[in-house]
Amino acid sequence: MLADGSRSRTGHKAGAGTLVARERAAQIMGLLETAKMNGLGASLLTMN
Repeated sequence: MLADGSRSRTGHKAGAGTLVARERAAQIMGLLETAKMNGLGASLLTMN
């Protein structure tokens, strides 16, 4: 979602920015899924 917003705002800079955003999003999602499997998902969500 953030990647789409950045793309429409930055225009020609969308390429690299979107790729970086997608990689970061993938890493965050992976960490969240791992945390949930370890039973830490709820703890991380409440801390935020």
